[in-house]
Amino acid sequence: MRIIANFVGFYADIITRNITTTMRKHPLFFLLVLVLTACQHSKPEPLPGPDPDPKPPGTFYTMQCRILRESLSSYETPMSEDLTRVSTDDLYGVQVWEEVAGGLTPYAYGLFDDISKMNLTLNSSSRYRFEATLFPGGKNHIAPNMSGTYRAPFTTSNGTAVVLDNTFVLTADRTMNGLSSGTTNLASVLPAGNYARPSISRLHGVLEHVTPAGDGTLEIMTKWVIFGLTINPIGFTEGKLTIEMEGAPTFELRPGDPPVDKRHYTFKRPNPATDDWLSDTYSEAIPIQITWTKADGTNVVILGRDNPDPLVFQRRINRTIDIDFTTESIPMDNGVSVGREIDPIIGSETTELQVPAS
Repeated sequence: MRIIANFVGFYADIITRNITTTMRKHPLFFLLVLVLTACQHSKPEPLPGPDPDPKPPGTFYTMQCRILRESLSSYETPMSEDLTRVSTDDLYGVQVWEEVAGGLTPYAYGLFDDISKMNLTLNSSSRYRFEATLFPGGKNHIAPNMSGTYRAPFTTSNGTAVVLDNTFVLTADRTMNGLSSGTTNLASVLPAGNYARPSISRLHGVLEHVTPAGDGTLEIMTKWVIFGLTINPIGFTEGKLTIEMEGAPTFELRPGDPPVDKRHYTFKRPNPATDDWLSDTYSEAIPIQITWTKADGTNVVILGRDNPDPLVFQRRINRTIDIDFTTESIPMDNGVSVGREIDPIIGSETTELQVPAS
């Protein structure tokens, strides 16, 4: 063993002396050998190919939407009877956007009559905006087309009517863009059709900056976007009254007809981008014409639509119009005398009109 060790040591010494001598005589050659060796060991790994199954960043969670309703007081019960109860006749329209730099991108929309099925998958790395509209008992007033689809306010931005199927449609190509204004396709009035101020109860709500952190529930608070109208004829014994409100269905009253008491109308909201119809003080000045057609066919305009000071209707305020037939005289101030009483929750306004002399 000692002989082998001496032999190995002898040749190792020779190799070392030769390398040293070579380095002294040919330093550039030795440096080239070192560079080539380093390059061989530092050869980069090949670039990875495209992911065969790419996935967006973030985790997806399933959220259930709950639609909450603005509370009502007992004072308001006559104006809001049966409107707080969840019913299978209720209609819910929901539009969802993804909040992106510079604006909003359509994400999903859906039409529902079963809130338990209002489920949607959202990405935890994104933020979302929800807009919801609720019509209590809406199926009794907004009828589907022959194909079973619904139009305004549920029509999409490409003019397509929407199917009531209790599911969200995921799409970035179109929106349910009618939810932001009052126009509604009514079937419960004559003539049926679109009305900018439909005689129907409605709630509306917006929820912004939603970022899901796990499966759960999100709540969208909706508020009433309505006003009330009461027509109170005093001493009305002949002919008929025709009430024409801008953007609303025309209706008539005859002696003995059921009273028009706290009839609900949805606001038109002419400028959705700037009009905050969820504000407690939101109001619209609305031209109204009231015409009395006497038994002999004579027409008497009691209130003209061209009145320079149209009546103002405020959110959740009922306006009563008293029409006095007991004294035919020319009223002062164009026959308009307004009394106002506002409850912290709900209020009323009264306009008194006298029938002008024929």
